Amino acid sequence: MRGIYRHSVWALPLVVMGTTGHTPVPDTSYPFAVGEDLKYSAVLGYIPIGTAELSVPRTVKVRDADTYVLNLVAEGGPPGFAVKYQLTSWVGTQQFTSRRFDRIITQNGTTEKHRFEILPDSGRYREVGSPAEYMTPRDALDELALLYYLRFAPLKVGQTITLSRHFQASVNPITVSVKGRESVAVGSGGKQPCLATEVTFLGRLTQVWFTDDTRRIPVQFTVPLPYGNVTLMLQALPPSN
Repeated sequence: MRGIYRHSVWALPLVVMGTTGHTPVPDTSYPFAVGEDLKYSAVLGYIPIGTAELSVPRTVKVRDADTYVLNLVAEGGPPGFAVKYQLTSWVGTQQFTSRRFDRIITQNGTTEKHRFEILPDSGRYREVGSPAEYMTPRDALDELALLYYLRFAPLKVGQTITLSRHFQASVNPITVSVKGRESVAVGSGGKQPCLATEVTFLGRLTQVWFTDDTRRIPVQFTVPLPYGNVTLMLQALPPSN
């Protein structure tokens, strides 16, 4: 999937931003937990072109902070394009800020790897292998953590907010608009009431639909790519706890 914005997986994770101030959220308030696994099918029009998976496999410590490990793996593309994206985010369980972020992109057999160490307490980040340090918001989030943040961020129909929490300043600002409520088909389980949102960053518009309930599960994405709009559809809703 050549030509996609390199700081995202099919532009998916950049559908999320929080408020400009950091508000710690108790661990028990999150609408996701270790063990959650969301699988998606990708289509270009009606043509299947790939898959994606979002998961929360475990928690670990990073520099003495308890963190969730968030994973996203997406691969596929139309004929002639072979792309695989692997994102891993380490985000604090108490203060929901990014601590570490891996981005691995493989295109037609060539792999590019990046690891970022994010220090929200000092407002700095750096890429492993480079001595340079850069300023970052103290409530910084990477693109995958941003997606999970939006699952518990305040959202109101008709609301449009402009946010600047991505750890790399070049991505900010991001505009999130909550357009309304719609019913979206999820696998063979019928339709689900959802919040329809539009997210604009770097001149690109991405649509994402979240279940209109306390879990706020992302059930569908529409992402503009050089060869057309790709839709990611959740294959099945996970069981309620």
